[in-house]
Amino acid sequence: MMILLFFSFPFFCYLINIFIQNYKNQSPKKYNEIKEKYDVKHSCEINRDRFNIKKIPENIDFIIIGSGISGLTTAGLLSRVGKKVLVLEQHYVAGGCTHCFKDKGWEFDTGIHYIGNIKSRNKVLDLIMTKPIEWVPLGHDNDLIYDNIIIENSVYSFKPGRDEMIKYLCDLFPKENKNIIKYINLVQRVAKMELFFLLKIIKPFWLAKMIYCFFCNEFKHYASKSEYDVQSDFFKDERLKAVIGGLSIDGGPPPKEQSFFIHAGILNHFIEGGYYPAGGPGIFAKNIIPIIEKSGGRVLVKSPVDKIIVKNGKAVGVRVKNTDIYANVIISSIGIKNTYLKLLSEEKLYNTYFNDIIKNIPSKLSYNFLFVGLDGTTEELGLNSSNIYIWYENSLDESVRKYYEDPFINKPPIFIASSSAKDPEWKKNNPKKSTICVISWSNVDMFNTQNIPRKRKDNEYIENKKKIEQILWDALYTNFPKCKNKVLFSSTSTSETVKYYLGSYNGECYGLDAITKRFDYLTLRPESNLPNMYLTGQDIVASGFGSAITSAVLTVSDILGYNNILDIISGRNIIDDIKNIDKKNI
Repeated sequence: MMILLFFSFPFFCYLINIFIQNYKNQSPKKYNEIKEKYDVKHSCEINRDRFNIKKIPENIDFIIIGSGISGLTTAGLLSRVGKKVLVLEQHYVAGGCTHCFKDKGWEFDTGIHYIGNIKSRNKVLDLIMTKPIEWVPLGHDNDLIYDNIIIENSVYSFKPGRDEMIKYLCDLFPKENKNIIKYINLVQRVAKMELFFLLKIIKPFWLAKMIYCFFCNEFKHYASKSEYDVQSDFFKDERLKAVIGGLSIDGGPPPKEQSFFIHAGILNHFIEGGYYPAGGPGIFAKNIIPIIEKSGGRVLVKSPVDKIIVKNGKAVGVRVKNTDIYANVIISSIGIKNTYLKLLSEEKLYNTYFNDIIKNIPSKLSYNFLFVGLDGTTEELGLNSSNIYIWYENSLDESVRKYYEDPFINKPPIFIASSSAKDPEWKKNNPKKSTICVISWSNVDMFNTQNIPRKRKDNEYIENKKKIEQILWDALYTNFPKCKNKVLFSSTSTSETVKYYLGSYNGECYGLDAITKRFDYLTLRPESNLPNMYLTGQDIVASGFGSAITSAVLTVSDILGYNNILDIISGRNIIDDIKNIDKKNI
């Protein structure tokens, strides 16, 4: 009998393994093979297809509000499984923070200055783009340095690699050697705590809450502690804390306010270096839109959604320019506050669902921008592909605090980058010209204390904008003196510009601020409290490009039903299932 059991158990495991492999080796759930050929003619660039009633596809499966990378990735994945998707964008160009704008012959990126961990991003992007992205490493022209952090005139330069970072920091702060290694180990461990986000699609909700209570204690601990507090558990040297928290500005709030989980995610994201897409960030939209159109969908710009139409307690469509457009499912990628306080203001659904979040989690971080077009090559102007972060006090927290005392006189934290130096395509097309962008810390309250859009010619606004502009010029010429007298073009923008063009709720750039309370809420999930309406975007996961893509994968997974226990145990997911389609078509 024991012999029989001995041989039967391995056989049982073998059968289980065969079952799991067969279960995973399938086409996507709810997959519709695209049999009809759709041929969309464009009279303009594909990412500038203006709204017209005649362009609205028939029998739409999904309407997605917003064409940022989360909205486009959601649309791309749904299109790959044969769904007809209409993406509506209020701006005149698709792409959200990945879009590039053109002005008087100059082109500038707006929100994507570099990206890390590209292997993980490519797993998704390669499935929804017409051609793979060519990634250019930052520092290829500057001794592999991707980031320079300048604190009180002291420069700290980072090169790719975990071991490189540890050695560099240990050489600078030899008394902290052991703790530096321990800290980097913790950062990488916390950055990979993904169960919290998987719980966002597990059904029923009570099961997700139960798993969260029993299995996410370590995540809750570190997500609810500030970056600075965790650093203080390891380090005594304040300058080390400032240096190792050098990328905190990428995550939003300064270290004493920012959730350690966000800091860990950002540091780990860039620990192997930063990359820029050849051709500029505008290629994301230009290469995803054809995939959406292939399944009968469309991406239309200049199509501001005024409201989400609700009938019989369900989302059934949207209203654009007095035109009602209907679909089976509505997906919002424009943030919690925009969705509930603007598009669903008549329904007041947030009162019972998101009220605590809307009350307790601010969305105030923004930036001021100085876009500059220059006469001369990268070499002539002394530019390179490395980023520069600058703060004039002994830490980012102190720099922000001092800045807020008088934001129109005191120097803010600043970021400087040259997209033309990063992008080989720019050099080919513009051999004698260069661009650079200077970005400073800002707050939505700086220019607008009542959330009322200012008039473009408001005297106070213009004067304050000039003061900010001068601070940015000073930073540019201090760090790149050869740019002086070489300026051919310049343009300045503020949080009001962000609000106008990107349509963010207050003019914020990162959605909900990544403070320590940010991850207390499991209700921030793709499935909303309104039937037939889903959410995607930074608010669902966390700040940044990578998080926006992750949110899209979660939203599509939830919609298609990738949330049962068998999927979790077997590891079946939407990404592998789409790959299965491609394998069968080879």
